[in-house]
Amino acid sequence: MKAREFPIGHPTILTRETLLDSLPWTRPNDNVYKGLLLVRVVPPASIRGLPPLLGYRTHDGRLTFPLCAACADDRQQHQCHHSEKQRFMGDRLYPRGIEQGIGAGVQSNRRP
Repeated sequence: MKAREFPIGHPTILTRETLLDSLPWTRPNDNVYKGLLLVRVVPPASIRGLPPLLGYRTHDGRLTFPLCAACADDRQQHQCHHSEKQRFMGDRLYPRGIEQGIGAGVQSNRRP
């Protein structure tokens, strides 16, 4: 903890209207906030050999690392044909996880 950042004091709650000015986040430096964020992310269409970064808990409780939330919920193993809206994953993420994901092609569009 000596060399890392950690939260102190009371949290500041940002509303959807506050965040809309800075969205979408498409580069790691776009996110200027620290702390726990509740966001909806659009995973990239392909990861091009990179390891998966963002975990997703399916409706039946399995932890997966998919490129499409609908395919993970349906246990689909074939090519994805879902729209971008169906591929959305909502999650609570730390800013470091968002920065790593955005560097791999993930986009954060808005809160759920």
